[in-house]
Amino acid sequence: MKLRALVLALAAAWPVVRAQDLGANINSRYVVESVEVAPSHTSGLSRTLREDMKKLVGEKLNQSLLDSLKERLRQETGARLVRQKLSRGEKPDTVKVTFELRYGKKTVDVNIPKLAYLSRQGFSGGANLEANFAGNTVGFGYVNDGEALVERYAGIHGYYERKDLWLGRIGFRFDAQDYSTQWNDTTLAALGTGGLAGTAEASGIYRARMNFEPALTVRLVGPLTWIGGVSFQRLETQYPAAHIQGANAVVQSLRLRQQWRESGFVQTLDAEYGLHAAIKALDSDFSYTRHQFDVNYGFKDGPHQVVLRAGGGLLNGQAPYFERFSAGNLTVLRGWSKWDLTPTGASRLAYGSAEYRYKWAMAFYDTGTAWDRDGPATLRHSVGIGVRTGEFFLALAFPLQDHHVTPLFMAGLNF
Repeated sequence: MKLRALVLALAAAWPVVRAQDLGANINSRYVVESVEVAPSHTSGLSRTLREDMKKLVGEKLNQSLLDSLKERLRQETGARLVRQKLSRGEKPDTVKVTFELRYGKKTVDVNIPKLAYLSRQGFSGGANLEANFAGNTVGFGYVNDGEALVERYAGIHGYYERKDLWLGRIGFRFDAQDYSTQWNDTTLAALGTGGLAGTAEASGIYRARMNFEPALTVRLVGPLTWIGGVSFQRLETQYPAAHIQGANAVVQSLRLRQQWRESGFVQTLDAEYGLHAAIKALDSDFSYTRHQFDVNYGFKDGPHQVVLRAGGGLLNGQAPYFERFSAGNLTVLRGWSKWDLTPTGASRLAYGSAEYRYKWAMAFYDTGTAWDRDGPATLRHSVGIGVRTGEFFLALAFPLQDHHVTPLFMAGLNF
């Protein structure tokens, strides 16, 4: 009797039950009594996620569903870690599920935010060393990128971020970048033979640029986030004479990220609108407004997955080259080379893409155009096939044109 009393006392004093304490077949026995988030962030979560959490109540414990909810909570709250804890419910054979959000775990990580290769443009990539402590993130890295912009830029950057600055809704980030630039002969030839040199939409060639950018992140409603800050760019311009220019702009964006799951069918939506506005009040030598939007929609059913993308941009005024739009890269008009389409960039952009994936195989079709305000808009098309596993892919893309078709080989990580 004493042994039995001791066991009962220990059970009463230890209400927290981990998954391994419940046995291997917990799904077949225990029923979910309640689902909670600690610290409480339910008011800032998307309606879909809150509803999916409520649907667990009264159902058998399903570890795969819990793992899915943990990942969605991590993405929506920005927590470094989401931990699942189970405790005994009020009724027999029931459990309470608590998701603990952790922001302050001390970690030091090395990550590769981008690694890419295009047969016409060479390698691009970088690496970051990142430290996380007490809810703060500090990072330092190196990048050499010839894919995303008109120029190839290389150099160092650092950043500080605090995602949970106030009530889990407001965060802060500060970025600092110091890059040197290289220009392709095609770009220099286009500028030297008329191009955009000396027009209202072009600046001189710069050999280096430095940027300081503080920004606030505000979680508005559910999956909608607003980011607002100021970018202070310093350019070492070469032509027509070496001098320093400032491209200081207000930077704002709206992001919407949503996911739906039902009976194994998964839908995702990722949309973003960005505005850059350089004004004289910020002591900027440039004056321009740049609008850009991108929408990604995907759905997955078992081994079948479809990804649809669309976007565009509008640039007005006098802007430096890094603000001009580029097509013919790893995201817009794959298979074309940006040296053929936009060697000096463009002030207008519109594109669309459809991609089908079956397990590791993929096929895609891209269409779009990039042009200047007073120039023609020629619609281009391309198709491609390849393989993808996780965030890594290899592909051959073919530009569709009247004369010879030259395939372009590409590979990417974290795209």
